[in-house]
Amino acid sequence: MDEHKVLAKEALQLLNTADHLAYMTYPMLNDPKLLITISQNLYNALIKAVDSILYYEVMYKRIPNFRNTFEDKMHVFRENCLEKYRLDRNGFLVLKDLKEILDEHNKSAVEFRRRDSFVICSDNYRLKTLNLAKVKDFIHKSKPFIEQTNRIIGKK
Repeated sequence: MDEHKVLAKEALQLLNTADHLAYMTYPMLNDPKLLITISQNLYNALIKAVDSILYYEVMYKRIPNFRNTFEDKMHVFRENCLEKYRLDRNGFLVLKDLKEILDEHNKSAVEFRRRDSFVICSDNYRLKTLNLAKVKDFIHKSKPFIEQTNRIIGKK
């Protein structure tokens, strides 16, 4: 199977995992640390969806090869694929938000739970809060984007 089809399938599986964790597992456990895991699954799903479209385009030589960095992928995707395939912009924006949150999480020295939220504190004490409502909103905005990429890759 072609690499872009494998990536599209993995993106859908990761989306389903994030959805299940948010709507089924989290209400039973009520552990705000699970919000990070859900965010990571959703971020990986969105990255794989973007990669599947990019590798599809490279395979047919519609775009040149690109460096495998987040910034380069986002630039090439935004410039060459977003409008061409009429993809939902919300999924693209959620990807940027999740990248920022997860980078803060990886760099942060202090993280703590507050009620039903997970708070990430940066070095200059700027707070980022992650709660179930925000994560569910991210999932809701990401679904059309990932489903569209699967339809594009699936019918080719």
